[in-house]
Amino acid sequence: MLTTTKRAKVGSAATIVFADGRKADFKIEDPTLTDPDRGIISYQSPLGNALLGKCAGEKGSYAVGEKIIAFEVLAIIDSSTPERAPA
Repeated sequence: MLTTTKRAKVGSAATIVFADGRKADFKIEDPTLTDPDRGIISYQSPLGNALLGKCAGEKGSYAVGEKIIAFEVLAIIDSSTPERAPA
């Protein structure tokens, strides 16, 4: 069975909304390529790890110290697969 559901992986970009309503875009990368000011996070970071394997519509959470931060995935873009031009 063929599926078009995109799941977050290293190289993916994700748009999420936090429980407080803030939206944010992140790209999941190798730890050597991270730049948090530009939204490029490591797959080893708490958020990056929580995003791995998620697809649009799924919810997740991660811990920062004692605080649990909840989010919902709005979109996943797999930047390792080139987009095809319309026929």
